[in-house]
Amino acid sequence: MGAVEKVQTRDKLNSIHVETLKNFSERAKAKPQEARLLTRARAIWKKAEMQTPSLQGPTRLATGEKFVMKTDLPSVFFGPGDAPHNPPPVQQLLFGAATCLGGSIMLLGAQQGLDIDELCVTVDSDVNFTRLLTDNDAELPASALRVKVEVKPDDAKTLAAVRQIAERAKRNAPGIYLLANPMPITCEVVGAK
Repeated sequence: MGAVEKVQTRDKLNSIHVETLKNFSERAKAKPQEARLLTRARAIWKKAEMQTPSLQGPTRLATGEKFVMKTDLPSVFFGPGDAPHNPPPVQQLLFGAATCLGGSIMLLGAQQGLDIDELCVTVDSDVNFTRLLTDNDAELPASALRVKVEVKPDDAKTLAAVRQIAERAKRNAPGIYLLANPMPITCEVVGAK
């Protein structure tokens, strides 16, 4: 079960293949260790190839699909100021949090039979570069994350269900968990090959 299997059904709720989700959930209950997936992101910058403070990350999903993530430092943070930008790192982090929470709400909603027409998750934070650039430890680099979830239909029953689902997702969605809980970070510096 380590790799995500290809979908074999057309029955969807909230764009989630319900039967595949049900089968995966049952197997994860029986063998939790097999529901773990190594997740990795890389960021590469090479002077010869990138004349701006841009980073690129070739990425491979558990399904084997490949894509390249890109980011630029925006001009407000001394980057190139060229339009269009690749999303800056903090926006990518916030987008990752928003999509992780949003996707988890859709997933858990489908698991519970909740039909959602529209979902918008907004995540924001006030960032401060004083600490990074001046080593002034009195300043925090960022404020707590603020999350707003907007959903349709917006009837009382759906809103109550999504509130409950969002709380579960906030506690258990991997991307949100990584941000909300102080996880130890190891940093190994080695020569590039």
